[in-house]
Amino acid sequence: MLWSKISVILAMQMVLGWALGRVGIPLLRRLKTGRYDPYVGDRFLADGSEPAFGGAAALIVLTFGISAAAAVCGGGRRLYLACGFIALATLAGAADDLLTDVFGKNYGASAAAKLGWCYAASFVCLLICRKMQIIETAVLLPFHLGTIDFGALFCPVMAAAMTALIYSYKYFNRFGTDGSTCAEGLCAAQIFLAGLLFAAAGGVISDDTAQTFGYLAAGAAASSLIWGLAPAKLRSGASGGYFCGAVAAAMLTFCSELEFAMLLLALPAVTDALCSAVQYLVYRKSRKFLLKGSSLHSHLMAKKWSTYKVIVLFSAMTAAAGAGTLAFAAYSERIILK
Repeated sequence: MLWSKISVILAMQMVLGWALGRVGIPLLRRLKTGRYDPYVGDRFLADGSEPAFGGAAALIVLTFGISAAAAVCGGGRRLYLACGFIALATLAGAADDLLTDVFGKNYGASAAAKLGWCYAASFVCLLICRKMQIIETAVLLPFHLGTIDFGALFCPVMAAAMTALIYSYKYFNRFGTDGSTCAEGLCAAQIFLAGLLFAAAGGVISDDTAQTFGYLAAGAAASSLIWGLAPAKLRSGASGGYFCGAVAAAMLTFCSELEFAMLLLALPAVTDALCSAVQYLVYRKSRKFLLKGSSLHSHLMAKKWSTYKVIVLFSAMTAAAGAGTLAFAAYSERIILK
């Protein structure tokens, strides 16, 4: 019964994603360049007119899906809480897109402001989760090592982890601005796959709300790929990176005591971000580049890998990490608090 309802909502998400692009892309192009082209049916060559705000469009699709699912499937409190958190985090990226795409600024909002905003949103979300008794302060460790109880430090520590996830996807996305270093659709493709795997994990632990959120997140990511795959008509933009990171971070709030397992789903993005950090540190010390690009995926793009080949590689990494998540969930002998 759950799947029959969700499948209808997923289909509606795809239609809404297509409609948003069909109507919104010409308007956004006009805001950016002053040109208005109502026809977006064929793929066109990159000419600098492709607008950002792909993350904002995905947020609209996700909000619609959550509203519909809460009405017909239940679990509204947890779904709306996750949606609110994702919306707050996506706003940080949308501000960048607005300042750079529409107002022509070289830089968006300050880095400190965005970092503080994401941490505050994560912290408040966790406080509400604790108040609603959705999650506990103990985290299950792998390899039968037992649990670690963070106690009063749970919210500050987990908020830092959620913020780190958001920023991992921010750098993984590379803002969707530079075609030479950005594999268009890469970030959304990983969230699509992670959402499906998260839904499967929700099925393993018999949590219908977690399942619902996973499917809806996958639907929102898939809808953004309609216009966001290379060559993209609607770039993911800064809002896309923050949106994808917030979706990954929100998964932690659904999984009491299984946060470590859910972190595995973000392993490809975290790996890519760590490569960026290593590249920066090596350059600061030796003035030499370790990679041909600023991250792992941009390194592969610089080596003439196609966008789709990069997406397949990282999708394989996500699938492998997801297998670990499912195994962790299956043998943890823990039940998510509903």
